[in-house]
Amino acid sequence: MLLKDTETGLKYGIDDKTRLTYAENVALTLGTNIYYLGVNGSQSISIPTLHGISEPVSYGDLWYTMLTDQDWIYNSYQAANILEVLAYSDVTKDLEGIELPQYGVQNWNSATMKQLGINQLNYLLGVNPWDISFVYGVGDKNDAHPHHRASNPEGRNTPGLNYKYVAPTGGLVGWRTPDKMNSLDTDSVPNWEIYHFSEVTLNGAALLTSALTLVSNGGSDYYEKKCDNCKTGEASPFSGEIYAGAYHYIFNDLDYFSIDLFNETLEDADSVVAYIYFDATEEDVEACGATFLVDICQAYDMAGFNKPCSEEVTKMTRNMSKPAKVEDTYDEVYKTYTWEQPINLGTIGIGKRMRLDIGVTTGLISDGKCLYTLEPAKIKVGDGWSFTAHTATKDAPAYAGAPDWDKDQCEIQRAPEDPYIVIRSKGKLLWGYGPGKTTNDRIGFVKKPSIAKARMQVNNNKLYVLTTAQGTKTVKIFDMLGNQLTVKTFDGTRAEVNLAKLPHRGALIARVVQNGKVLATQSIKIK
Repeated sequence: MLLKDTETGLKYGIDDKTRLTYAENVALTLGTNIYYLGVNGSQSISIPTLHGISEPVSYGDLWYTMLTDQDWIYNSYQAANILEVLAYSDVTKDLEGIELPQYGVQNWNSATMKQLGINQLNYLLGVNPWDISFVYGVGDKNDAHPHHRASNPEGRNTPGLNYKYVAPTGGLVGWRTPDKMNSLDTDSVPNWEIYHFSEVTLNGAALLTSALTLVSNGGSDYYEKKCDNCKTGEASPFSGEIYAGAYHYIFNDLDYFSIDLFNETLEDADSVVAYIYFDATEEDVEACGATFLVDICQAYDMAGFNKPCSEEVTKMTRNMSKPAKVEDTYDEVYKTYTWEQPINLGTIGIGKRMRLDIGVTTGLISDGKCLYTLEPAKIKVGDGWSFTAHTATKDAPAYAGAPDWDKDQCEIQRAPEDPYIVIRSKGKLLWGYGPGKTTNDRIGFVKKPSIAKARMQVNNNKLYVLTTAQGTKTVKIFDMLGNQLTVKTFDGTRAEVNLAKLPHRGALIARVVQNGKVLATQSIKIK
């Protein structure tokens, strides 16, 4: 936030040392307002006020609550408190260490107040006695039936309108104070009837949106870089391929392999099957020496937002067939064959990513199937075809092997490509080199036919655009209110837009336009 005196344009009135600047007046006024709100609670932070002295702002030590005289739609007032706390922090961070006329140098505690505001946001988004998100459509748990007439069929006031219940996505439920009873169920009365607690608050949602905007516009200071070189091993943003990446980690003494599958084409891939290969004796396979357990299955959209895989995909991945022997792979020294384990994945859409974490355990035979035991596997899958290192041949590339990473490193850094995991769609080879004769049908990594569309993807604070449309095109980026933030015109099929200098962070809208026709519109997320 750029803070200047409204009359002189100076940081503060150099030619009039007795006059406070506009920004300083705002800061002191906000501090005074917050002081009056923070009169209850065992914790406190001292901040400057118009009284000429620092006053304590008190808040609850458990849920970071501040004063409100309203039990009705409590969260609306909590959202207002949060906005004021974060606005105070945003204004005062540029005043730390500056001498004020009559007030001297003040300790604004801007960073501490910002953390208080973030803690209060966490309360609304799930860290609360009820363990739910009060914002509908955010988090994995919301109140089932708010008092919202357009959404709630039980609460309709016009007979005969049999519409389905639709959650008011983005709405903030009013709720009650956190020191009240831990349920809205009062004498078995439906929640929508207790409207003074369960109704959705429009003004509260607007205040919350403003507070989130202050936090999300913080830029890189709000995000911790957790990898030494986040570019290392990352694939080209638009490879034109469907491909796999993988890494290894250990969890509860078991070997796990996190496999990322990416669709970098302009078409959906249907009936996708991934194949992993490992080496073992026939006796070890028959004795269930390696049983595969799918622990995580997450689907990611083009903007990077994730959700659990569909029930259909989850069911397919957790009901794997027994591995099949690959003929012509017998090793006379170790008495082993290479074995093929197929994993059915369903559809991977345009620009989508799927994360599949597979644990390897020893199994027990039951009704001809191997049931996992959560004991370490007897077969070392990581030493087999798909995850071990390969030297380059005339038919296949070199591969360093699956690296050992932390469990969720793929949320920060893309796993390096693994060309020895095989991917097929409707039986057609799309990616990977299999052992023996398993991929004799290869003609190179198959690329989907191009069509006149555009695709976009964010990577390392840059927006990459891919399109097959010829001629001059324009990339436009908007915030969620429709304000245009930047424009770039380009020729050819590719463009790159630097997002690092944009004044916004969080969710934005990117659009590719040619001759007044929109080729693509997409939500993107930048940090």
